[in-house]
Amino acid sequence: DLGEYVKTSPTATTSCTSYSDLSECTSQFTQITSGMTPYTEAINEGKLPAENVAVSGNQYDAHFLAGNYYSWGAATAGTGNDIADVGDASGSICPIGWRLPKGDGINTENDSFYNLLDYYSLTSSPTSGNNNIATSPLYFVRNGEVYPESCLDGVGSSGSYWSGRASSDMYTYYLSFTSRQVGLSDRYRGEGYSVRCVANWK
Repeated sequence: DLGEYVKTSPTATTSCTSYSDLSECTSQFTQITSGMTPYTEAINEGKLPAENVAVSGNQYDAHFLAGNYYSWGAATAGTGNDIADVGDASGSICPIGWRLPKGDGINTENDSFYNLLDYYSLTSSPTSGNNNIATSPLYFVRNGEVYPESCLDGVGSSGSYWSGRASSDMYTYYLSFTSRQVGLSDRYRGEGYSVRCVANWK
């Protein structure tokens, strides 16, 4: 649980030690503890760049915040738990009109990870021409992942995002990227990844 920790270097390529816990990653996090909203306090103390954060009351716009980590069951609001083969979850924690992307690596439907990355020529590399998966307009964060053993790993060096498509009764497709490559593969459903919702394009 990151609690009120915020990531201070969103596109950094350095990484914590594999299977490290948060205490070993302090150089990449700032803890906010006062009564102010975490983001306002961080800006006031110079811990986050004000030009990249718009704060109004308790609302904020900061693309480099990692957000939360979800198991696939949680990301699909429980609708994926009974899928025992390849198939799409019928629901998600995304807002109405949005969904988890499809992501089997070759899916070119509009609401797929592959289609989104292909549009920016990023299907195999995190950078291409003037495009960068971690900057405008995509803002994918190198937020790492949480393993079932409750270990936070890869923060600052890799990003992991669930798709809405299962590959078996135990595994689900997901998007991963490092500073050198982008991949669409499948992993154990119990790991903790982030989500990126896409609009239903029909």
